[in-house]
Amino acid sequence: MKLVNNDLINHGNEYRFTWAAIIAALCLILPGFIVGGVVAFLYKSFLESIGIGSSHWIFFLEWIDKVVLMGFPSMMHGAIGGGLTIIVTSKIFKYANMSIVRYTTSAIFILMLIVASVYAFFFIPFDEILINDLTKATIETIGVIVGLFYFQTNESSTSN
Repeated sequence: MKLVNNDLINHGNEYRFTWAAIIAALCLILPGFIVGGVVAFLYKSFLESIGIGSSHWIFFLEWIDKVVLMGFPSMMHGAIGGGLTIIVTSKIFKYANMSIVRYTTSAIFILMLIVASVYAFFFIPFDEILINDLTKATIETIGVIVGLFYFQTNESSTSN
């Protein structure tokens, strides 16, 4: 016989400290980016060591090299950073609403990307390096969003 209903004990306390979890997620993204950057660097170094990236004599292969050497590492960088962020944040703040944390962190990163892109288009000379940097930043932001939403955490802290 169940004497205590867990839903009644935690009623009203299920979504505590969501605001603090958002701030923590924004701070914890930096260590996640460091880990993701190391993994992306190792991936890119491995591919360059086996000769991928040296086939610039055919346009189609050059495009594939850009995707493999710039796109995948940038996506990994962001996804690992976002995934580690949401995992650690959900362990620290067990009663925070992680859905709100995910959406708010994603919105802040998208806003930062838009502001940086607008600034770059109006105040930085336009060249191929700028296009590559903005492309990498966009792919990393998509990676952060994928990492934040892919790694599911236990939303309900009341288990029977």
